[in-house]
Amino acid sequence: MGQPVDAELLGRAQQGDQDALGRLLRHCRPYLSILASRNLDPIMSARLSGSDVVQQTCLEAVRDFEKFRGHSIEEFAVWLNQILTHNVLKATRVHIVAQKRSVFREQSRDDSNADDEGHNLISINQSSPSSRAMRGERAIVLANAMAVLPENQLEAVRLRYIEGWSLADIAGRTDQSDSAVASLIKRGLQKLRVSLRNMEED
Repeated sequence: MGQPVDAELLGRAQQGDQDALGRLLRHCRPYLSILASRNLDPIMSARLSGSDVVQQTCLEAVRDFEKFRGHSIEEFAVWLNQILTHNVLKATRVHIVAQKRSVFREQSRDDSNADDEGHNLISINQSSPSSRAMRGERAIVLANAMAVLPENQLEAVRLRYIEGWSLADIAGRTDQSDSAVASLIKRGLQKLRVSLRNMEED
């Protein structure tokens, strides 16, 4: 689904078409899932699944859609991101702060050995790992393309090119060797390239 169709759905939704809003939110779910994975601390995610946060975000988006004042998919994506971020923070307070426990930990990040192929394919990074954000129509299209990847490849690609983790960090998190992680990423990028090409041709 390309930008003209998304823009048409947004316009119809703002005219009161609930079916169009539902279709637009379904199209945005992979994007929201990646945002949830980025924002939920690994320990926090053991208490609250990303799908729960995405579902709550979609429900609130439907409930509060009349408050959305934007006119573009870019603005809609930012609005959804704000709702999701609020839900993550609220869940953190409920599940963590209320129990007097800290789940925040630092992860070592290394951008120095990122290969050009991956960054050319997924060039959605901002100035630093801590401030990176997926934004706008391109991010939504990318998230839908990534949704076709097997879960292990999707996670490896997400951590490498969206979060900026080093191979060693990913290997430590997934209990695999650096070479196994590199192989996952290579296969994931190959499938992602095909998926994006197919989406462009549709």
